[in-house]
Amino acid sequence: MIPKCHLHDRLIPSKCKKINPFSSKGHYDTNENMVKNERVLSLRVTVGAPNKTPRLTLRDTRSFFTAFFGALFVLLILGFGCSSKKEVGQKEEPQKVQVASSTLELKAEKQAPSKSAAETLSLIPLPLESGQVTQPPLETKPLPQSIPFQPTIIKGGLAVELIVDASGSMNGILGADTKFNIAKSLLEDLARQWSGLKEPAVNLAIRTFGSEYPLEANQCDDTKMILPVGAIDSIKVKESLNLIQAKGSSPIAYALRKAAEDLGQQNEDRVVILLTDGKDTCEQDPCTVSKELYEGVYKIITHVVGFDVAQEDEATLKCIADASRGVFLVARNKEELASALDEALRSTVPYNLRLKVLVGGSPLPTTITVYKSGTQEMVQREQSYGIELFRLKPGNYDILVEYANSIEASKPSKILKGVELTEQGKVEQEVRFDLASVTLSARDAKGEPAKTEYQFYKAGSQEKVAAFTSDGGEKTIFIAPGSYDLVANRVAEGQEMTLLEPAINLTIEQGFIKHFAFQTGTLVLKAQTSLKQPVGILYQVTKAGNPGAIVTKGQADSSGGKIELPPGDYDIYVEGQDPAAQLQAKGEIKNIKMEGGAILEKMATLIVGTLNLQAFKTEKDFAPTEFKIINPADNREVAKLTAKEGKASIALPPGKYDIQALLISTFYTKPPMKEAKGVAIEEGKTLDQTLRFELGTLKLLGRNSKEQRINSKLYIYEGGTENVVASAGPQEGWVQFDLAPGNYDVKVEDAQATVDPKPYVWQRDITIEVNSLYVREAVFTNAKLRLIGRGTNNEIVPVEFKVYEYGHDRPLLNGVTGQDWQSFDMPPGKYYIEASFHDLDTSQTLKKWVNLKVAENEFVEQELRF
Repeated sequence: MIPKCHLHDRLIPSKCKKINPFSSKGHYDTNENMVKNERVLSLRVTVGAPNKTPRLTLRDTRSFFTAFFGALFVLLILGFGCSSKKEVGQKEEPQKVQVASSTLELKAEKQAPSKSAAETLSLIPLPLESGQVTQPPLETKPLPQSIPFQPTIIKGGLAVELIVDASGSMNGILGADTKFNIAKSLLEDLARQWSGLKEPAVNLAIRTFGSEYPLEANQCDDTKMILPVGAIDSIKVKESLNLIQAKGSSPIAYALRKAAEDLGQQNEDRVVILLTDGKDTCEQDPCTVSKELYEGVYKIITHVVGFDVAQEDEATLKCIADASRGVFLVARNKEELASALDEALRSTVPYNLRLKVLVGGSPLPTTITVYKSGTQEMVQREQSYGIELFRLKPGNYDILVEYANSIEASKPSKILKGVELTEQGKVEQEVRFDLASVTLSARDAKGEPAKTEYQFYKAGSQEKVAAFTSDGGEKTIFIAPGSYDLVANRVAEGQEMTLLEPAINLTIEQGFIKHFAFQTGTLVLKAQTSLKQPVGILYQVTKAGNPGAIVTKGQADSSGGKIELPPGDYDIYVEGQDPAAQLQAKGEIKNIKMEGGAILEKMATLIVGTLNLQAFKTEKDFAPTEFKIINPADNREVAKLTAKEGKASIALPPGKYDIQALLISTFYTKPPMKEAKGVAIEEGKTLDQTLRFELGTLKLLGRNSKEQRINSKLYIYEGGTENVVASAGPQEGWVQFDLAPGNYDVKVEDAQATVDPKPYVWQRDITIEVNSLYVREAVFTNAKLRLIGRGTNNEIVPVEFKVYEYGHDRPLLNGVTGQDWQSFDMPPGKYYIEASFHDLDTSQTLKKWVNLKVAENEFVEQELRF
């Protein structure tokens, strides 16, 4: 079984026999529970077959590392276990070991003998004894760097600034005189006594408050140094005080700050003695100021002497002293005041170790923990702001200095071992951290501080080393030297922005300063073709090197556009914005660096060639034309443009294209077309392409037999079909059609006729040839043809008919007769009628042909009988 075994006993073989962990089979289990917010660790050591390597099994549902290092710590304490033989009947007692924030009870249990006999060690937290101080919980952090204790003996003197209340209340009578006169008289006497002090030598300064302005002015900066820091001279003290009259307010907090400025340059211990009869009357907090001065780099201690103060003011004045580890003394009369002032001066600075923690030449805020040398017993812990004063009992100590406020995940720390202190002497020790200084700030677009999260990564990797968040004001931090990528993320909902400062090299010798501006920069983006022609564009801005990370997109006209961008590196992709083209020229600008608040102008160049197009009807006559540009690879129309007068121009990406030219006229249903195949466009070059239509001209006029022009509607058909090629009117006078070579039929309709159907005249089999002119007149006469169909017994029957003009093989008229006569206007001439009737009774179709002649103004009736 395991006997009592103290921490130091593990080093004494006679008291504790070590178990060789490699001489027996071992199994270690750790379990962890929460008991009153403390950890419970259970360690089971199973002893079995010899010559087997022990196995350690850790189980921890909350924290693997806590359990692991807790178990490891216990093993180190016990030297991997303690064992001895138990006397028969000996009572087993639990062992108590102080570990982390708990006192642990060690119990040993032995199971029944078997092949896997076990001994169990349990660690159970016990309540702490009253006033006992313990070490904080163990953490998984790097071991502190050990540094030697090399103290410097402090032989310096003491710099004391006496602040004397000269407010109006000090004119109050106490005994036979005013309080202010009593104070002046005593200080003159005490100055003679103090001038002889040698250990330590005292330098004295005197400052008053309330002596320059009357009480009614309530002047809250009414303080004056009447005697600068120097050796105590009672004559000078007397002379300086005789010039002062008590009359004003009590700006105590302000006077304390001014006293700190007075003492700031002194290379001695610094003490302020405040002599006052009441509290601050300027709505300031002197208690907070006293605390700040003590926690600052100069460690100013403030003693307070309350002279005839009201009881309700005592707590406020005592707070001023307590906040800086000073003394608070109350004086009710002249004798008590003399004693209190002398005691305050002779209290000096109560310390025997001054610890200065520095990075470079600057104080470094740290957590300082003092242990009894060679133990884990904590004596004192302080949050230091760079200089800390300790009043420790004579003895030896280990002092752990941790840069707990470090932004790094691995907190730097150092340990001083074997610190030896005596009762009387004062020593100083410097602890230096080799860290690089980084000063950062951030502002928004309005120039206001912007809350920012800063992240440090190992340069060129995704390994985060450190991080912290700041309100945007200037902040200095310290970090291990090295090369880092620094990322600044603005912390503001809806205003997120990330800035990057890559590959910063931090050294101990040279600090790094960066002021981030969360301001957008302005990119003035313009575009031109490779022929220097301005052009409108669509643009897309992406993160540099990452085309998929789109930041913004939009469009700009040929005069350019402005794009607001956060600071960073970008690629810009542009595409021509020519409304006539579907296949647009493209360009890109790579790796643009944008700074906050900067204005950057960039010109994007689109790689194109220029195509100029024009068309003619004749050698000299320009043809208004619509041009279609076809991509022959997929027969897709990529652009369309119109040239009504002169040339039409378009910028196209280099390549080969097919051109279709369509003649523009309101006449055409199917306009004449001319094509050019495989037109090659080259980068930076201009190509003039001219197309000529091969056309003939047809002029038409509608009139009557009296040479009067008829308001006519004209239709041009492909010969022998019902496909309308062009149409015009209604209008009077000649109408000219430019037609591709071919055969056409023309129908001219009397648009002003009131009957329906309107009278019309056909002109058939008109052949058009290139560069030929054809003139035709459609003559409307009063001649009419009336038709009706009749069968046997003179009954009216439907008869199909076609009326041909002699010499033509296409009918001039066709249709079916109705139940009454049908009338048709006919130009004079010779005709024949082809008629057919289907007899339903005999299921036969009968045909007949009828010749007829229609003269000018003749009215002809023709019965088609079967």
